[in-house]
Amino acid sequence: MTQVRVLTLNCWGIWLLSSDRKERIAAIASRIAQGDYDIVLLQEVWCVTDFDIIRKEAIQCLPFSHFFHIGAIGSGTCVLSKFPIQDATYHEYSLCGNPQDILHGDWYAGKGLGVCRVKINDLDVRVFISHLHAEYLSSKEAYLAHRVAQALEASLWIKLASAGADLVIFGGDFNSEPGDAPYNIIRAVIPLEDAWIVANGEAGGESCGAEKNSYTGLHNMLPGSCSFKPSELALIPKGQRIDFIMFKPGHGLSCKAISCTQPFPDRIPGKSVSYSDHEGVAATLMVEKQHNATQDITSKKLPTKKEVLSSSLTIISDRLEKAYKEQVFFSALAVLFVSLIIVMISSNYLPSWLASLLVSLCSVAATVYTLVAGVHMRKERNALKSTRQSLLVLLEQE
Repeated sequence: MTQVRVLTLNCWGIWLLSSDRKERIAAIASRIAQGDYDIVLLQEVWCVTDFDIIRKEAIQCLPFSHFFHIGAIGSGTCVLSKFPIQDATYHEYSLCGNPQDILHGDWYAGKGLGVCRVKINDLDVRVFISHLHAEYLSSKEAYLAHRVAQALEASLWIKLASAGADLVIFGGDFNSEPGDAPYNIIRAVIPLEDAWIVANGEAGGESCGAEKNSYTGLHNMLPGSCSFKPSELALIPKGQRIDFIMFKPGHGLSCKAISCTQPFPDRIPGKSVSYSDHEGVAATLMVEKQHNATQDITSKKLPTKKEVLSSSLTIISDRLEKAYKEQVFFSALAVLFVSLIIVMISSNYLPSWLASLLVSLCSVAATVYTLVAGVHMRKERNALKSTRQSLLVLLEQE
């Protein structure tokens, strides 16, 4: 019998943009160092200096760590462990937002699936961490297909990379609530148990936009702003449960979440702010030799695997159709700006300085839209086609 204690937290550590970042990171580091965790999964640690602060503060209890360097601004994800990390790698998702959505920033982050192999006593444990594409409630459907594709990609990689493992742990910020398509995929394809549901049932556990969090409701227009607009809060008055610890035992073993809590206090001691705009989630998993023939999935409200795959296929197919229309739109914009350049070069009605300025601006716009239409949109469509094919392969088995 072995107990494994896991913590996951989105630290909201965006350089220059996250409120009270330095004092919150210091408080998070101190809190982790005081805890009794075997594995800690952190997201949105965008600054390597912040990772170093947390790592050094917790090094006595969590001497092993790995920061996943990937993407233009990094993945923001890292793992700390009480036990040696024997292998570590990272798979970047094929779909992750759009480069033209600069204020959202997901495309510039190397979002994907981090994986570590950890030996905990005599258990071979595979630890996976991910931070799926942000939801952005004001345009809720815009990135749903991307999160569905990411969830499917993560599920298949976990399935392929966890063969022979005694315990699989998958944690992070999934930007999806129970019942949403990405959540359903993760639990249907592998399948995984949701530690919160096993320990506490379906209710509660809101981890983002929680009423008790000091940052809830403090929305501003800056990229990476915490919380939600008042109109969005009206849709989710209690917040969302989007931070998860999931698990699956290996052959001949059973695993149960004997507790799952939000271990951090509502406020940093002596301060008026919370540790992050998300709540941390901690679970204690009990692993022992299996006494029953199978371990049943706890929740009885999950749709069937076929239903999950079929609904996901619809979402991907709809997005594929829209992506084609968007590619045509951006191509038309590129042609328009090229036409304007030709007109301005051949025209004598504008002062030379103004014509030069406008030609330069239109050249930049034409180049950007040509790249978006010819490279990014083509890449997105191919990734969507690949996701659709993967779903069809899974559906053929049902």
